[in-house]
Amino acid sequence: MSRISLIRAVGIKLSSACSFPCKLITIRIQVKKRKKNKRRREADEAGYVCPTCGEQIVIPIDPSGGLDQQYVEDCPVCCNPNVIHVEFFGGDEPPRIWADAE
Repeated sequence: MSRISLIRAVGIKLSSACSFPCKLITIRIQVKKRKKNKRRREADEAGYVCPTCGEQIVIPIDPSGGLDQQYVEDCPVCCNPNVIHVEFFGGDEPPRIWADAE
């Protein structure tokens, strides 16, 4: 990681009625450059489009439940029940997920 140092000198003048002398304040700010973290979907999450309201829904998936899974889950947006279908394939192929209205 690279560091960027920023040095800024700021002069403060006090009014003549004040008995304090003028002050010079030095501020040193160190800023660390960070890589932008793009939100990546984890391997144990998948998404489907709700057939009733059309919203994209992200749900957790678990391959230990079998290669072909089917269950009913309410949409968190419109609260209508959906039949969720999940198919797992071998290798590097991502799972297939879709929903039908119940």
